[in-house]
Amino acid sequence: MLTLLLYLVGGILTISLGAATFYYLFFSIVAYLLPNRRIIPGELNPSTKFAIIIPAHDEEETISPVLASLTELDYPEALYSLYVIADNCSDDTARLARLGGAEVLERTDDEHRGKGYALSWAIPRVLNADVDAVLVLDADCTPSVGALRVADAAFHGGCHVLQLDNRAANPDDSPASFAVAVGNAIENDLFYAPKARLGLNAFLRGTGMVIHRDVLERHPWNAHSVAEDVEYSVGLISGGEAIRFTNEASVSSPFPVDLDQLRTQRERWAGGNIGLGKRMAFKLVFEGLKKRRLELLDTGATMLLLSRPLALLLALASIVTGWMAALSGGNWFLFDAACIFTLLLLFYLSLGLITVGLSPRRFHLLLGTPAVVLSLVGVAIKGLVKGAPEHWEKTPRR
Repeated sequence: MLTLLLYLVGGILTISLGAATFYYLFFSIVAYLLPNRRIIPGELNPSTKFAIIIPAHDEEETISPVLASLTELDYPEALYSLYVIADNCSDDTARLARLGGAEVLERTDDEHRGKGYALSWAIPRVLNADVDAVLVLDADCTPSVGALRVADAAFHGGCHVLQLDNRAANPDDSPASFAVAVGNAIENDLFYAPKARLGLNAFLRGTGMVIHRDVLERHPWNAHSVAEDVEYSVGLISGGEAIRFTNEASVSSPFPVDLDQLRTQRERWAGGNIGLGKRMAFKLVFEGLKKRRLELLDTGATMLLLSRPLALLLALASIVTGWMAALSGGNWFLFDAACIFTLLLLFYLSLGLITVGLSPRRFHLLLGTPAVVLSLVGVAIKGLVKGAPEHWEKTPRR
């Protein structure tokens, strides 16, 4: 009986691992083989009026340089305005934001804390002004100089929700920042970019989100979980809206440089995303199959497979269960299959190193990444068991 149970569980885990691995590899092959579907910012006279919204909770150390960088955008100054949401701030964020030229929206609400609540409160107020679209940025994040021109061209081309490429400003700072930069490159270049080439949706990623006012009026921001970006993305896609990813414009921000920073950030992200996935992913897959809506099927699959540390955990569980089944029943097929799929998964993850690029410094940092990966797997386990954190917690700045 135990042997049969081990083979059953091992079979389910190994099939799941194989499906996940080939899903990842399929998009990585598309990334290398299909040309990029470019957005050409060719409008000589851009017309879209943007509101750049920056949610900020106690960000006095970062808000001034971010606002200064926004004055250098390659876009007519009359066509964009700056808004800072000083959200439950106890420092000098609001004053510094005003000095930096932004209109400050001050919000105090001890019960409803977090970025999702801040956006749902501020966006209707911003839309009362004469704006056509919003660009949401984190308070330590700067966009590429041509970002608004790319977004304007996208709107003229019929795209109403755009996610800009999200890049690490500090990949060489530490093993943690390098490991996260590699994972981020995998998500951008080997997952969302090929999806865009196939006409599939991306998920919004919290910063670098560009949304036309027509979409915000049809689908008001009502995502309040700690994974508010994914929650809102699923609502948009379920409602028939398309979310396009582009790597022709980017936003950059410093990534965590130590494990304390990383755990705080990833426990919020992983717990929130895994919690949403457990609630909604399989429902979306079944609904997509039932209604023959590929976008719903792909959205559900993306929610299930968004966490690469969780995929590594699945690989480990498949190998261990296959090994136990082989010891019990004498058949090593499941163990062999799990090992093959794990090697393919590791090959896929190693493509991120090629994407980011290696140097003597980065090779040295690579030696420290196993501890980072183990920490991220631990965070994934915690998110799987506990789900989303009860309260939003800001990532410590360094």
